[in-house]
Amino acid sequence: MIMRAPWGTVVGPGIIWGLAVSGHELIQIILPLHAASFGVTLAWVGFLLSINKIIRVIGYGWVVALGRRVGPRGMMVLASTTAVVTIFFYAFVDGWPGLTVARLAWGLGFAALHLATLLYAMSVTEQAGTRVGLTRSLGAIGPALALVLGAAAVPWLGPRDVFIAIGAIMALAIPLSFTLPRLALAEEPPTPGRQRFLQPTNLDLFYFVVGLAADGLFIMTVALLFADRFSVEMAVLSGGLLIGLRYVVALVISPFGGWLCDRFDPGRLQVIFGTLYAAGFALVAAGLYAVGGMVIVTARAVLAVLSNIVVARRHGHGSMTALSRLATWTDFGGAAGPMLVGLLIPFTGIRPLYAVAAGVLAGAIVWVSRRST
Repeated sequence: MIMRAPWGTVVGPGIIWGLAVSGHELIQIILPLHAASFGVTLAWVGFLLSINKIIRVIGYGWVVALGRRVGPRGMMVLASTTAVVTIFFYAFVDGWPGLTVARLAWGLGFAALHLATLLYAMSVTEQAGTRVGLTRSLGAIGPALALVLGAAAVPWLGPRDVFIAIGAIMALAIPLSFTLPRLALAEEPPTPGRQRFLQPTNLDLFYFVVGLAADGLFIMTVALLFADRFSVEMAVLSGGLLIGLRYVVALVISPFGGWLCDRFDPGRLQVIFGTLYAAGFALVAAGLYAVGGMVIVTARAVLAVLSNIVVARRHGHGSMTALSRLATWTDFGGAAGPMLVGLLIPFTGIRPLYAVAAGVLAGAIVWVSRRST
């Protein structure tokens, strides 16, 4: 009965997720604007903001091995502790070496947090979609508040001291993680590490493309798109609002997406919302930036829930290997996207890349809908 308790499997993990992630989302806004305050040049900013995803691509196998030793509750304790310790690095450590250590540690901590949260939410197979959606909705509250209130506090506290304040709040995640129940993991046949992560399924490759488009093209270029029509200040504001909208949409839409998963075939829903996602990129390519951007963030929020449910239906709700492989390839797309987009923009411009992304996504949707493994 304890595993069915909402606190132990949905509410608690969701709140811990939101607390642990919040400050690390804020650094993405503050670091590019205040690089000198952190003792780094702008050349290092892109590296520091992407290295946490790169280490996740490499390190999900290590996190799975750790999870089998300490269990999901141990993963949550370690991840929340890592989140708090590394947030204080942003406040007190100068220069790229220390910040690189913090970002690498947080990348692995995020991987553990991500997997443990999913394992808790899907520990009860009935209405697993709704449970995952609610967990993601709760987890979006922390980043949304941090992006708004934390950014507003920078003029008063400064770009470094703001992380002392937010770190004190994030520290609540550590004792909360000890309140979670212990969870027995499902037995999985041993699989060599190379086969786990270097032989992706069609779903893994589909979400690689999804990550490439969302974290690469959309996040990197949304402010640049508006700069064609508005002042620089308005472009930054418009882009920031759309990026912040991701978390508001996740807060509202994720439970809806989970509810849909429990009542309809997740595979078909994946095709529907994947098509909607591709349509959003096509709308941006056609010049409808605001409408296309809202479609993109809405469809992406639902796909974030659908992806884990589809994998769980195929491989079992307790399969850390399948869930971590999906996360690895999604993060791989997110890490490769900015580098690829940065290379292509000087030659193609921005809107043509959105047209290409819409076409690639449409092809990926057709491919993933026709293959069952």
